[in-house]
Amino acid sequence: MMAMRNAARRDSVATLGKQLFWPSRSFVSKLISATGLPVTVDQVFKAVGPQRDGSEFLKVLGAGHVDEIDAAEYEGASIVHDMNVPLPPEHRQRYDLVFDGGCLEHIFDTRQVLENVGALLRVGGIFVGTTSGNNQLGHGFYQFSPELFYRFFCPENGWGSTAVFLSEHQYDPPRFWFAEDPQAKGYRIEVQNRSQLYLMVVAERMAHPTSLKLPQQSDYVAAWTKNAGIRDGVATSARSASAPLETGKALLRKLGAGKLRRLMPAVFSKRAIGLRQPGIHPMSIHDFANYSLRQSSFGKQPAG
Repeated sequence: MMAMRNAARRDSVATLGKQLFWPSRSFVSKLISATGLPVTVDQVFKAVGPQRDGSEFLKVLGAGHVDEIDAAEYEGASIVHDMNVPLPPEHRQRYDLVFDGGCLEHIFDTRQVLENVGALLRVGGIFVGTTSGNNQLGHGFYQFSPELFYRFFCPENGWGSTAVFLSEHQYDPPRFWFAEDPQAKGYRIEVQNRSQLYLMVVAERMAHPTSLKLPQQSDYVAAWTKNAGIRDGVATSARSASAPLETGKALLRKLGAGKLRRLMPAVFSKRAIGLRQPGIHPMSIHDFANYSLRQSSFGKQPAG
């Protein structure tokens, strides 16, 4: 819903895989209230039908045409293509929005999938994807970090307005957080939590460059830049910077600090992510569903 609001056009939409519409009636009601979508809950569930067809929900949101791309025919995808393989010319730059509701982590060649996503979109098109974050080991091939998407969906690769969100969607309503760009913050943004955590990325296709800038983790780039010209400076700097922290952690482990968790109140031992965590900001359903890609930073609209 948020991505469709941000899309300049909605004539043609592609989904990776055949999408299932999973939200509950109570959550859909909250979303409609938060966004002012001019439909009722009954109209939404009538559209998706007993099969909970996600493509039909995209049409409720204004999609003129929806193609489903899958590696196999068994669920009735309109385009059969293995996303490990580059797209054929006839599918390139055809879509205003590409939606991945949870395919990326199941496909081996992550780089090729992300390149294919960019190739599918017209300039001005929107990509929105949701994938595995924490505590889903074995669900797919991978679990992902916000850093990957901030580094790949960058201006040098023809992308802009990139934003990454986190969600614990097993709750009703789901919980949402905005994850800031570690490069902008100047440090790693690491998340620890005890429930399944999904990561969502939204980005706008601004251009189709002829070459790809390979991502590098931002804190290492900063170390390389700071220590340019110093032999082995990166490794030495990284070790020296992390040494006090690692020494402290080792001391706490030796003292048996982990056993103290048993004495902590449940509110701390089962805490949700984002509580007093730098770079992670809790969001209401209203703020998440109405997020604008034109925001210069979280919670702040650009001047003019």
